[in-house]
Amino acid sequence: MRTGIKIYLTASSDPNEIVAFLLKDIPAGCDYDLYIFDPNFNYAASQNSGNSDERIYIQVQATGTWYVVVVPYSGYDDNANYKLFVGDAWQNGTTGWRSTNMTFNFTYSNVGTILPYQIFDLSNDASIPDTAVVQYIQIDSTGVGSWSGQHKYIYSPQTRVRYETYPGLDYVLNIPENTLSVKQQWGISTGIEHLFTPTAKWTPNIYFAYKYIIQ
Repeated sequence: MRTGIKIYLTASSDPNEIVAFLLKDIPAGCDYDLYIFDPNFNYAASQNSGNSDERIYIQVQATGTWYVVVVPYSGYDDNANYKLFVGDAWQNGTTGWRSTNMTFNFTYSNVGTILPYQIFDLSNDASIPDTAVVQYIQIDSTGVGSWSGQHKYIYSPQTRVRYETYPGLDYVLNIPENTLSVKQQWGISTGIEHLFTPTAKWTPNIYFAYKYIIQ
């Protein structure tokens, strides 16, 4: 038994405008496949084995009526529903503000220098989707003591580039949008231009805004 729906889609030349076709919650003991036909009846198929999710991501290049068809390859359960999703592939998310659990100590002797990097490891963070890519990063100025002219640095091993903020800003500048994976071992450091107390310490919090492919 085949089931299907029709949906009207508009062509886009923007590579970030991807449509996701997802077939999920296939009943146990069944193997359903997913087919997508464009207005010219060209098709794409997802044919994973067993009741694994079926996923197709398409940049729509033909305006008109598209057809989404679910085909039982083996087994069929009239009493169990599956889920079929069609929509924007990219979703927005954030890590929220997080403590880095780092401490950077400022003294008169290290004013004007970049302090040794410490690692903020998100590479195995299960709360972040594997496909998450950075939209922007903020690093705050939480700490004890008084200083000014602080530059904050974050290093991406993916690009081997050190990104930074201007003094007084929390936003990290020149991040290549939708390129850097969030799940990296980020290097964080800082430097200050002026210290107004004998010592001070910076205990940064960090915020990642990202987008990810829905699965």
